[in-house]
Amino acid sequence: MKHISGIRVPRVTGVPAWRAALRIARRDALRAKARSALVVVMIALPVLAVTVADVTYHSAGPTRAQEITRELGAADAQFSDAGYGPGPIVQMPDASRLGTPRGSADETGNDGAAGRPVDVAAVLATLLPKGTRTVTSQDVDGLVRTTHGLRRVTVREMPAADALLRGKVDVRRGALPDESHELAATTAFLDSSGLHVGSHTRIKGLAREFRITAAVELPGELSGEYLIARPHTVIEPWRAQAERDKRAAPPHPMPMEYYVAAKGGVTWQDVRAANEHGVLVRSRAVLRDPPPDAAVPAARTPGVGIGPGSATDTGMGSRRATVALATVAAMAVLEIVLLAGPAFAVGARRARRQLGLIGICGADRGQIRAVVLAGGVVLGTAGAVVGVLVGLGLSVLFRSVFEEWAGQRFGPVTAVPSHLLTIVGLGVLTGALAALVPALVAGRQSVLQSLADRRGVRHGSRVLPGIGLGAILLGGGLALVGGATGSGWAVVAVGSVVAELGLLACVPVLVGACARFGGRLPLAARFALRDAARNRGRTAPAVAAVTAAVAGTVAVATYMVSVVAEDRYGYEPLLRPGTVALLVDSYANEGGHPEKALPALRRAMEHALPVTGERADVDRVWAGADCYTRAAGDDCGEIELVHPDSHRCPLEGPTGRELAERLSADEHRRLRRGPECVDAGGFSSIGDAGEKVLVGDARLLRTYVGLRDPAAERALAEGKPVLLNSAYAQDGRVQLKITATGEPLATAGTPATPGAHDTPGTPGQGDRGSGYSRNTGHRGAMTPTRPAAPDRSRKVFLDAYVAPEAYAATPGVRLILPAVLAQRLNLHTAPAGSFYAVRHTPDKAEEERANAVLDRGDAATSLYIERGPETDEDDFFLMVLAVFAGVVTIGAAVVTTGLAKADAEADLTTLSAVGAPPGVRRGFAGFQCAGVAGLGVLLGSVAGLVPAVALRLVDGRDALAAMRRDPLVPAHTPIELPWPTLTVLAVGVPVLAGLLAACSTRSRTTLPRRAG
Repeated sequence: MKHISGIRVPRVTGVPAWRAALRIARRDALRAKARSALVVVMIALPVLAVTVADVTYHSAGPTRAQEITRELGAADAQFSDAGYGPGPIVQMPDASRLGTPRGSADETGNDGAAGRPVDVAAVLATLLPKGTRTVTSQDVDGLVRTTHGLRRVTVREMPAADALLRGKVDVRRGALPDESHELAATTAFLDSSGLHVGSHTRIKGLAREFRITAAVELPGELSGEYLIARPHTVIEPWRAQAERDKRAAPPHPMPMEYYVAAKGGVTWQDVRAANEHGVLVRSRAVLRDPPPDAAVPAARTPGVGIGPGSATDTGMGSRRATVALATVAAMAVLEIVLLAGPAFAVGARRARRQLGLIGICGADRGQIRAVVLAGGVVLGTAGAVVGVLVGLGLSVLFRSVFEEWAGQRFGPVTAVPSHLLTIVGLGVLTGALAALVPALVAGRQSVLQSLADRRGVRHGSRVLPGIGLGAILLGGGLALVGGATGSGWAVVAVGSVVAELGLLACVPVLVGACARFGGRLPLAARFALRDAARNRGRTAPAVAAVTAAVAGTVAVATYMVSVVAEDRYGYEPLLRPGTVALLVDSYANEGGHPEKALPALRRAMEHALPVTGERADVDRVWAGADCYTRAAGDDCGEIELVHPDSHRCPLEGPTGRELAERLSADEHRRLRRGPECVDAGGFSSIGDAGEKVLVGDARLLRTYVGLRDPAAERALAEGKPVLLNSAYAQDGRVQLKITATGEPLATAGTPATPGAHDTPGTPGQGDRGSGYSRNTGHRGAMTPTRPAAPDRSRKVFLDAYVAPEAYAATPGVRLILPAVLAQRLNLHTAPAGSFYAVRHTPDKAEEERANAVLDRGDAATSLYIERGPETDEDDFFLMVLAVFAGVVTIGAAVVTTGLAKADAEADLTTLSAVGAPPGVRRGFAGFQCAGVAGLGVLLGSVAGLVPAVALRLVDGRDALAAMRRDPLVPAHTPIELPWPTLTVLAVGVPVLAGLLAACSTRSRTTLPRRAG
């Protein structure tokens, strides 16, 4: 019992008390509809996002039956050449990994079978029963005419309308091809090419014109650009046309795929039998019911293929996704709680008199706290239910948009009831937690202060900042140490959350500290800072909400930018950035005279592309028979740039792993990018330009290589080669091994006249003269000896200009020979094309227009454009993150500003009464909003760096472990800051928030009359 003014009032506790509190909260929410709607929206938005993410995640993956249909259509199995020759192979049941029984094609001992094509049709005839029905599918890349010009597209020959392939292709508009002159096109190709159903187009190499009769899509590859033709309507006519016209480039189709419908299906025993002949099989029966691992030889074969669980798979991609998502989810829960905190502070502040009246009626502090908490429960329940229902609707409404982003059609809509109930519970808990602090503040307030609508004065806690500082040190250290030691993502997530909680505990102190710097600011700014410091109970939650939102954004943005930098480091360009290449298709021009058509094409490219500077013409060089002729076949010559044994990459060979164990990531990066190891993983030539050696002049150095050195240009002018990679040099000399296979022996072994070029040239940087000698073990002229038996191979040593190390990795070329030196070495040359420097990377339309110009020429040529690593999706995602953080920041700041204006109304009225300018009200609102946003962004940026750095440390450990297993794998895991995102958040968002608050505030107000 409780005595009030001598009256005994029974104490109401338990369920009745909470029923009354919930009833009061519901009525209060209905009375203050605007505030209630604000709270419901704040809680519903995160719940909506989580619901959409959960439903989309469980619906995104197609069912097993849908996956099989997308691969096989209605067929029982797909058979194809595995690419290892007619020898035996092993494969996993899902055909994701394959190899030879010993793990590589070189170890099988199949007498060089690797690489030879397999007659799959003959294998099927012997393995499958009579009556088996078969259809084929084969891809070939070709240049197709669009509205802009020519575009390289994959043309797929397959009977798409056949019942055996039902489900592989979905028709969106029109009808599938029924005649030899008809094509179907994917919607992605139609959207980008400007064509439509009913358009006519041509495929380069064919005289026939095709009509597009259908717009289709591949359910598992929505972004794929394909043309679908009937079998034998493209590849065979194209090959026949190339045989008639030697200048036309022949087709280079991919291996044919065979789809079969066999009586009784294709069993695992049938798959094993086909594997013995080098045939890869995807079987419907095996995919549905895979055999045990004991019956799968590939499961016991080490190093088979590349896939999950193989020796080369580090699992970094899945771990990255798990770690990033877990950390962001842990921080998002905290963010949801903080977002609704300012709104409940508004409600508690405005309900002070009502809470005082409840206290007068006999309610104790616990019951007053229950009333405020009940408001959180009521509004949290409403927000959670609304968020889940709207999220379900949006998941269905925007399903096609999500499918386009994912690049595949989803399975059936799947909503897991237990997940949805958990999300609703999370929303209710969020509302209760958000109302917890206002409830505690309301419970401590005296009834007299509540009835008089006085705020009272409460000094800040001196213990809380100390606890916060300790939590920052503990959490930050835990996250960083956990990332560095590989303790797991859970340690990183816990440490990040603890550090952020510690930072939020310090927010009230930081808000108070900011007010001390306002002494010399204008009246409005000084008033806003001091008002924020006096009312830290409402300012701190808003700053905390902004901090949490920005921390999550900065964490994800920093991690993504760092991963993009890592991918950019591992990217191997085809050309030097800022250049394009026009190259001759030497094989297609056999018997022709491309040198006659090249001058006009070279000039045309200067007008079709955004070319800047001079053009660099290059020749390819060879010895003996030309490898790019049909007559030579495999019996052709070779020019090899010899790598001295003393300059071999130390990461290769049996000692590579031992050295990798001692290297740090930075040491490995420097060694891997050094001249000795830059070609260790292989060398990529540019089209038909040649293998490492090009013939060119000083313009090639300036335009393509980017080397502007008078000594290098002088060396070329004097007939000396320029070596771009110093690892191929020995004492300033470079060795060429010339094999003139396919040429008469009298010519193949004949060098230039001995002694004719032995006189050293003018010494310069890296210049040791232009002389060369046969491989006699000494420099200078050869000593006449008795003629030996002629040999097709000869070694030539050349004095060369050696370029600085910065040019060692120039794409496509390591040695530049002057034309006069190639002639002296009895080498053959032919025009290879030209390199151009461009102002910007040509877009798709410019590329198609240039291809159309090349198509009108009398020589078979190709255009090569270096576009660099793809980052458009990453840039878009970073922009979305910045916008999300900006919206949350502005929203929290606006809520706080509204509360500040309500609390400071009396002070503002007093200022107006004593003559303050009308703009003080707007200035107060603007500075209050900008201050909350600015402080929250600053703290959030610092807090977001902790998990990002910790996650990158986890990646670094994984990359280092992978490098020590394979020394040629990069271990560089940089940490970069998202400066554009940070600039937008730190400067643009606070300024925008302040301007919005100032512009939405009235500068003048009517002064109220004094009571009495």
